[in-house]
Amino acid sequence: MPESSFTFALPEDLEAVGCLLRECGLPHEDIHKHLSGLIVARHDGQLIGTIALEVCNQAGLRRSLAVATEQRNRGLGRALYRRIVAYAQLRGVTTLYLLTTTASEYFSKLGFQVVDRAQVPAEIGATEEFRSFCPSTAVCFAKKLFEERE
Repeated sequence: MPESSFTFALPEDLEAVGCLLRECGLPHEDIHKHLSGLIVARHDGQLIGTIALEVCNQAGLRRSLAVATEQRNRGLGRALYRRIVAYAQLRGVTTLYLLTTTASEYFSKLGFQVVDRAQVPAEIGATEEFRSFCPSTAVCFAKKLFEERE
């Protein structure tokens, strides 16, 4: 992985984050509402990755994990993931949820388990991502963060 820096996003990052999410085919319509839980990766000043957390009491929704095409397969996604897990734990999140249409194998390797969408906490099910942005065909995953060993 190239030497990258990681920070919480700033308002001026939202355009680049939205562009990266669109390029990766991920929901981006409401990302501005989650700026406080949005982490970005940069290399040589260029935004190359992003991940976000939407906190709903003790549950968290992992959102917006995206890595620029030319930066993939270098460990950047895992580095972003580790940072959002640490942030989630600081916020008191005990279970992390996510939806995906393309990365089931990746998240399974990180220890996530497939769960029925109907079984998620009401607060997670009420998020815009669950209600409207992700298709009903998206696979729902969950992971207890006390199981996180990285």
